[in-house]
Amino acid sequence: MASVDELKNEQRKNQVKMDQCLSDSASIDEKLERLEIAKKKVDEVLQSAKSLKDAVEKQNEEVATWKGTKFNTYRNMIENNFNPDYKTLCDRLDEYYDDICDKITQLENERSDQDGLFGWFKSRVNDIGNQIEKLVHS
Repeated sequence: MASVDELKNEQRKNQVKMDQCLSDSASIDEKLERLEIAKKKVDEVLQSAKSLKDAVEKQNEEVATWKGTKFNTYRNMIENNFNPDYKTLCDRLDEYYDDICDKITQLENERSDQDGLFGWFKSRVNDIGNQIEKLVHS
């Protein structure tokens, strides 16, 4: 049978482990909060870029009757500069969005790992939800 001192020592060790888990969980929560804000901002920038493209395309449709040097310069600028740059911007923003989603999922899974078997199932559901979000995000 264990002595009182041994049990108190074991109790202190367990308390230290619990405190560390709580600290780790709080750190994860802070990171998740910042990442959610970043994800929202990236999505806002992407939506703004899409609105800009819509405006440019609308303007391009309205100038279809234009002719001459200025029109040719405008059309070349849109086709040779704007469209490729726009695609690059949107591709990079989508990559950032996906990277943020992956990091959020990783942190949520770390937090769930502290919950044992139930946490394992939560992590699997979380992974699938992340894949779905990335597939449907436009």
